[in-house]
Amino acid sequence: AINIGDPVLTVVCTDSDLPPFGNSTLSISNGNAGGYFSLNQSGVITLTREVTTFQQELLTLSCSDGELSAHTTVLIVATSSDGPHFSQSVYEWYIEENSQLGTSYTQIYVLDSNTSLSYDIVSGNNIPIVSIDSIDATIYLINPIDRELTTDYTLTLSAYSSGSIIYSILHVIVTDINDNTPVISTDTLAQLYPYSVPGSVITFLTCQDIDCDDNAVTNLSISA
Repeated sequence: AINIGDPVLTVVCTDSDLPPFGNSTLSISNGNAGGYFSLNQSGVITLTREVTTFQQELLTLSCSDGELSAHTTVLIVATSSDGPHFSQSVYEWYIEENSQLGTSYTQIYVLDSNTSLSYDIVSGNNIPIVSIDSIDATIYLINPIDRELTTDYTLTLSAYSSGSIIYSILHVIVTDINDNTPVISTDTLAQLYPYSVPGSVITFLTCQDIDCDDNAVTNLSISA
């Protein structure tokens, strides 16, 4: 059981800028109307009021350096350890962009349930990316995914039985494949002046690839 003052969750906020722009502030920016939780600058979310079983609170967390901000949402659900519950509070599915439609994720299941359950996706799937089998909770990819457009999706899952409902989170992380051609650009005018010495700069070239990690590494060469 979690008591008032106990930690519920820890979040991490990082900023690659140097101080003062690298100094970030954490806050709960939306969804804490009842004041059930507090968030300190170490990233620890603490329970501040008693919650009831199956109560759920959707919090928006913000991290700001004073000029730029990042936001994420967290669903906190009060469940009973004595009844049915998902095997994990958060599931993570790593799936390559451009994966074949119908690709499935089969790791979701409920423990301590002796009745049939009905599964559903209750939020995060407004533009349907996946579907869920209402009987066995298998997740299927139903629309194309592109990491360069959306890197991840956070879905709230539910399981309903005999008048009670439980929740979990599925975090879909889209991994990169090398599917984008590098783009090369140069100054509009390259000039070589008479009597230029070896090593003189003629023009500048840049090459960019919107893939990530090793797939974004480029090399410039004179090919012809």
